[in-house]
Amino acid sequence: MTTTRARASLAVATAFASMVISTFTWMPGAPTAHGSPLDQPRNEVANLRRGGTQCPPLSYQSALENMAQNYARTENVASLNGGYHGYTTGFLGSGDPALQATDSAISKAVPGIEDCSNTDYGVGFVRHDDRSVDVVPIVFGRAA
Repeated sequence: MTTTRARASLAVATAFASMVISTFTWMPGAPTAHGSPLDQPRNEVANLRRGGTQCPPLSYQSALENMAQNYARTENVASLNGGYHGYTTGFLGSGDPALQATDSAISKAVPGIEDCSNTDYGVGFVRHDDRSVDVVPIVFGRAA
């Protein structure tokens, strides 16, 4: 049984925010996004990690988030097809609690983060209560 997408997104955002806070010092007056409150932690983590490379920042794409959600539910790489006009690569992390799954996903996604041909990304999250495990996929996209 999986949880709802809203609850899952909140868990991923919380895990990412915890990771950012524990790794970096928050600076008052830093710019904030005016979109979804979940976008900023996702962008901060990906772009702070990406910032250590010579690559341009990644853009968050809802089509890749949808693929990541599908990948999280099915754990099948075939779910990375459709909805995005370009090539996709996915990395799947799992663990319990969600922070462990997030750490796993990010460590596996390093090749995607460091690949400058990737320009977009999306993140998914599903809690599989039947197995007591959280699944966090990160999907990267690049032009076809």
